[in-house]
Amino acid sequence: MVGEMSAPTKDAVFQALREKGIRPSKVYEAPGFFNKLLGKYKRWIVIALLLAVIAGMVAREVLVASSDGANAATDGSAQVVDVQAAQEQLYSEGGFARAIDRRQIWGDEAVIDMAAKSNWKVIFPNPADRLLSLFAQPGHMMPVFPRLPATIKADFERALKERFAIAETDLDEYKQMKCIVEGMKVELREYLAAGGTLESYLRRLVARQKEEADFVKKASERLGDQIKSGVDPFEAWQNTNKLLRDQGLKTIAMPPQAN
Repeated sequence: MVGEMSAPTKDAVFQALREKGIRPSKVYEAPGFFNKLLGKYKRWIVIALLLAVIAGMVAREVLVASSDGANAATDGSAQVVDVQAAQEQLYSEGGFARAIDRRQIWGDEAVIDMAAKSNWKVIFPNPADRLLSLFAQPGHMMPVFPRLPATIKADFERALKERFAIAETDLDEYKQMKCIVEGMKVELREYLAAGGTLESYLRRLVARQKEEADFVKKASERLGDQIKSGVDPFEAWQNTNKLLRDQGLKTIAMPPQAN
């Protein structure tokens, strides 16, 4: 939900909304363009982002509430969105993880790193699900890639019969990983139904992940060559990461030369 309010200060915005029984999560000053468009004192916008995952992609939807728009409240007050219901729609189908395509997990890097170090054991007790989690994020490659277990069919048979429950207490990062792995299980079921085998599917996962990781590595090396050739370091780094993001791959950290 997005609301617009005229006020001289942020404190005034919070005070006015509290009087209406509304508790905004954040308040931002409108960018310069909108400052000019709306006038000297109409400078503050309350913004809440509703993220939607549709057909394996993460789409960000901004619901705009304008005081003079067709969907605005008649008294100019901000519209109210059920945040809990919105979260349910993002990750859950009837309490179970919604299957989505592989993508980068966003959120608290510390939470993601800690979970990755344990192969996501915190949410996946089944070794088959933990194995799939290694291939969940495009372009991520383990320093020493694990050997594929010779006998894991029973774990996969059990995994393919189960769906992950989404709990309100789950961290957002955990919900994302559950949804991605759920999507990979859908992919595996379709692969097996078409006549493929578990062993060949796992080999395809390794090949795909290695190909993606090699692409990230080459992009990083090309960035280094561009910087050495005299190209603007910051601009080159931005362009490189845009290319990686467009491919859904892991972005790279800013090199020291670009600081």
